[in-house]
Formats: sequence, C-alpha cells, structure tokens
Amino acid sequence: MDSNILNTLVRAKRFYELSLNFFKSRENNEEVNLGIILLQDSVELFLIGICKYLKISYDPRTTSLPVYLDLIKKSKRTFDYKKNKLITNQEKKEVPFRIDLIDMNKMRVDIKHYGKLFILNDCYEIKERIHSFFIEASRLYLGLEFDEISLVGILEKSEIKKYLKEAENYLINNKYLDCMINCRKVLYLLFERKYDIRVFAKERLEEQVLTNDELIVLHSNIEAPEKAKNKDYIDRNVSDPTDYIVLDRAKLYMELLTYGINTVDFDNVIKHTPKVYFFEKENRWAVKKKINYKITKDIANYCFRKTLEFTLLVRERRKQDKEIIQSGIGIPIKGQEWEIFSKALTTSKKIYKMKKEVKYNMFPLEEVDGLKEDEKYIHIFLIKVDDNQLFNGYLYKDLIKKYLDYKEE
Repeated sequence: MDSNILNTLVRAKRFYELSLNFFKSRENNEEVNLGIILLQDSVELFLIGICKYLKISYDPRTTSLPVYLDLIKKSKRTFDYKKNKLITNQEKKEVPFRIDLIDMNKMRVDIKHYGKLFILNDCYEIKERIHSFFIEASRLYLGLEFDEISLVGILEKSEIKKYLKEAENYLINNKYLDCMINCRKVLYLLFERKYDIRVFAKERLEEQVLTNDELIVLHSNIEAPEKAKNKDYIDRNVSDPTDYIVLDRAKLYMELLTYGINTVDFDNVIKHTPKVYFFEKENRWAVKKKINYKITKDIANYCFRKTLEFTLLVRERRKQDKEIIQSGIGIPIKGQEWEIFSKALTTSKKIYKMKKEVKYNMFPLEEVDGLKEDEKYIHIFLIKVDDNQLFNGYLYKDLIKKYLDYKEE
C-alpha cells in the first residue's frame, strides 16, 4: 500500500482512538457529545483513505460524508481475498453501516453547529456501530483487519520491523513494559550498537589474533569515545551488560540531526525505556529493568510513536540516498574485492568488502584528499544488483581510476 494512503488511514485510526477518550465518562454528557464530533472526523478521513486506495476521484473541498459513501458504492470495487487483489464487481454494494454513518454525521452537525446534546445511550450506541464499520470496511475494501492498519507496515521485512510490530501489539494489549523493551531494542539496532565496547574486554581480545593495523581498524569501527576502548575502562566501569554501550553524545546528536530526529524526543525515549544489550554470538538480549517503575499507557504510547517516527525518518533518508543514485547511471562492477571505508582513511571503519562473484553498480560522487595519507579517494555509492543493498563510503582513487569519466589536467 502506498505510504500516502497508509498515512491517511493511520491518522483516521488515531482520531478514532482519541475519540474513545471522550466516551470514558458516563456522567459528562457534553464530553461524550464531543466524542461524536471527533468520531465523525475519523470516519470521514477513513473514507478518504478508502477512496485513495480504490483510485476514486473526489474534491475534498466540496465532498461531504454521504457523497463519499456514494462514490465508493458507484466504484463497485472491493478486495477479493481469494485473488488477493481489488476487483470490480458487477453490482454496486452499499458501504457497511451506511445508515449509521449518516445518522452520526447528522448528530455531529447538530452538536457542532446548533449546540444540541444527545442522550448518552444514543452516543454509545452509535460509537459501537462505528467500531463495527471500521472492522467491516477494512476487510471489504482494504483486505486488512482494522487493528493491522499501522505505519509499521511501510517498513521492509527486518528485525527492526519485527520488534516494532511486537511493541505495537504489546501496546494494544496493555503490556506496557514489553512494549518499551521492544522500542529500546529498535533504538539499539538503529543507533546504540555502534557504541559497543565489549570487543575490547580482555577475554574478547584473547579470542582474536589481531595485527596492529587490524587493531586500528577495530578502534575506528566503534563509535564510542576513545577513552572507553580499553580493558582498564571496562574493568572500572562495566557492571552489567548494558554498560558496554558507551555513547558519544556529540557523534550521536550529529547523526540524529542528519535524519531530522529531534534530540529532546530521542533523549526522552532513552530515559523511559529499559536499557538493553545484544549478545550476538549467543543470540540473546540482556534487559535492565527498574524495580517498581510505574509505566503508564501515555508513556508507553509516546515511546512507541516516537520510536516508529525515528525509524521512518531513518528509512526516508536512506530511501532518498537510493533515489539520488537511481536518478543516474551507475558503473557496472564485477570481479573485484575492494574494501570500502567510512572515511578517506584506510584505518577508518571498513564498511564493506566487495565479493568477486557479486555484481554491483558504482556511483562516483566526489574526489577528495585523504585525511592522513598522501592519497586520493573517491566518495562513492555502491549498490548490490541482486538485493539493492546500498553502501556509502570511500575507495582509493587508483583502484577505480580507469572507470572515471574525466581526464586529469
């Protein structure tokens, strides 16, 4: 589903969830009637999302709720579960709960424009029917369960998507701690694991036989402050697995800003979510939970929505990088085992080593001087042809000199 359509449906669902807050009181008639206004807004936005998905033309400035219902009916389009696609039926089908939707629309007009208040029972009855509308309409037109409508669906299949989906389900089922733990796992995979200093613990170094050059590369691959990259620091400061993550706030904030992530929001989520650490070899998570820490629905909801927002911002930036590349013509490369570095420096982090049997498209961007060596580097984008995986880094100019389309003076 197109992200623009999904955004519309998600907002409609969010309006519906917010409207339910007004129905919590059975004593405050004015509050419950206000819920009807927001309930109608959620339905109208949901119908707009359905029109977009069914490719129905409409003018949002002049189209009213009953007209949306007529347009959807006239389209004759519904989702066929057997064929797993939208089909056009021979007969027109009424939108589920049409009469109730129109009644709710009239209630909203009377409440908002004429100050009329409806009795509580009428309000609660229409609320229940609208919930049934969302369930049936989601199945009939979108081929989805209403609870499945989420921006998580935009994400490509990955561990991050898995943990976000689990967090969302935990939130729905009021398991707020489990929701928060999964949110932190996502932040760990997106940002924190680059600051893992466990590799410098004595027992880990003894597992490896490294040359001095390899040790230099190892240091540059970890984003933690230099003072933390040694056994003495670990012996003094690491008391549990989560202490292996030592953030360099300056580096982290710069990265967040490149993605358009608000650092205050990020710090708030970090503050509220339990710390985690992933043992890659053992494939297990360590979690540090506060005893008697009260987690409210509002806090869990905030952390989930912000974590999803961060993830989508990272995804969008990486998508833009790929679009920049795809707008040009790449240089086909095969049969090479070049190493790509994060900086114009051979001792910087090694991002990727090309494989002889794999096909790539390379996009040279800029020629730059090395940070230390008297060498020239080319800043490149590299895409694996088989899975579109993107690498952004630096190569020795001499390696790819023959591929460059300009001559030196």
